[in-house]
Amino acid sequence: MRGLIRAALLLCATALAASACTGSSLDPSPSASPQAPNSPGKAQISQAIPEDLRPAAEAYARYREIDACGLHDPVAAEKASGEGSKGDELMPSDDGFDTCTLRLHKSEFNSTWTLYLRVAQEYDAAVRREAAPEQIGGLNVYVKEQGAPLPSCEVARPLDDTYAIVLDVNPADRDAPVRPICDMARDYVAQLAPLWRDPPRHGSGRTTPALPLAGRDPCQAVAAVAEDLAEGAEIEPREVFECSIRPGTGGAVNPKSKAATGEITVTFGIAEDPARDVSVSPDQYQAVELVGFRAVMGTRAGQCRTVAVWDPNTGIVEDNRDEDALLAVQVVRIDTPDCEPQSRRLVEKILTAVGKP
Repeated sequence: MRGLIRAALLLCATALAASACTGSSLDPSPSASPQAPNSPGKAQISQAIPEDLRPAAEAYARYREIDACGLHDPVAAEKASGEGSKGDELMPSDDGFDTCTLRLHKSEFNSTWTLYLRVAQEYDAAVRREAAPEQIGGLNVYVKEQGAPLPSCEVARPLDDTYAIVLDVNPADRDAPVRPICDMARDYVAQLAPLWRDPPRHGSGRTTPALPLAGRDPCQAVAAVAEDLAEGAEIEPREVFECSIRPGTGGAVNPKSKAATGEITVTFGIAEDPARDVSVSPDQYQAVELVGFRAVMGTRAGQCRTVAVWDPNTGIVEDNRDEDALLAVQVVRIDTPDCEPQSRRLVEKILTAVGKP
């Protein structure tokens, strides 16, 4: 068994043009070797996805390749911050690898800016009419400033007519930011323009360690239980890394289980090791072993949530300032109507379809 790789999520130091990662804008730490770039090609879309949702599924498949954290640059953010901040937290979201947050601090307890970046956010004509078209660093973008009480600035770079890369800049001091928020956002995007023009892919070496779960399709995973949920079961791509399935009618299922009457949702992302939930709330969560995956299962908001650790051997440091910071891992999150044996069997089929690292 490989030893645990404990690493900060790192970026190439020569961020705007480099192909091989030989340094980092953050403190260097051990990291996994970069993998080869993903090969382009037409994605396989499940036949259970309704015709009207297939364009979204195809778009998500294309944009799933983009490395959201690779579109950030901590050094560029530090320059744009205007106050000597340090970019020391860079982390994908537990809701999907298409979202990545960069946090800047002056000191351990002095946060200055939080920069949220999302790939393939829905950004259609109606949304664009509410923003101002601009050109920044040679890119055609849209800028929208949000005023008090929660001031922020949003910069969007369209990917097509429906989706965009969206940066949301938020100051820690909302009452007296060190500089105008949209000025900070424009300066940052101007430095990022080469990256945003030709977005890096997962596995290209732009960020390390590599996060190969980002190359899997959650809709392919839920498709594994389509037959169990009866003829007419429909798959719905919700987000780039989230997909649901609704059962059809007449399925042969355990009548004591709600598995055939409710929705099942699968999400891929990064999260704190779920084993912590068992130690914090032992009455609510239990540790389970499912088809070779270490997981935690428990009831949440009236549903059963299973969080499986997909790769136990690569841990991402959540806070690069703290030597004892908690580790985040790649996880598969599966929400089912209940935790009955029938639902558990469907969870196991989904995890088998996801496959091992």
